[in-house]
Amino acid sequence: DEVRESKEKITLIPLGPLTNIAAALIGAPDIKGNIERIVLMGGAAYAGNYSPSAEFNIMVDPEAASFVFNAGIPITMIGLDATHKAQLYREDIEKFRKMNKKVATMVAELMDFYSSFHKTMGFEGSPLHDPLAVAAVLEPDLVTSKNWQ
Repeated sequence: DEVRESKEKITLIPLGPLTNIAAALIGAPDIKGNIERIVLMGGAAYAGNYSPSAEFNIMVDPEAASFVFNAGIPITMIGLDATHKAQLYREDIEKFRKMNKKVATMVAELMDFYSSFHKTMGFEGSPLHDPLAVAAVLEPDLVTSKNWQ
């Protein structure tokens, strides 16, 4: 309803598989005209994280991904290749903690958890997968995109 009722075209930033967006487009095809673009964390140009060649957000529901990719809506994919370069390091986490604010403390605690997991995967920091997609919308100059059609 919010997409349909929006006075302006919107940008969708899905977090995870594209199942909900595909379902929305199938159930309410009229909303397509209100969607300016979709910016998502998904895919990989070289190596995946679900399998050697597949990224989780796309592979977990490939039918939904295919439907959304073929819906005629402009899509920007922020792939693993980019998100693995955008990492939050221990010193960054400590800066959040020193802010002494509830949200900053929560971010620090979440990143403590993710950092310990990512260390087991060989990362020095913690890749910022979904936050990079959000940042690409809020600050477009942070990323350089290429047309891979």
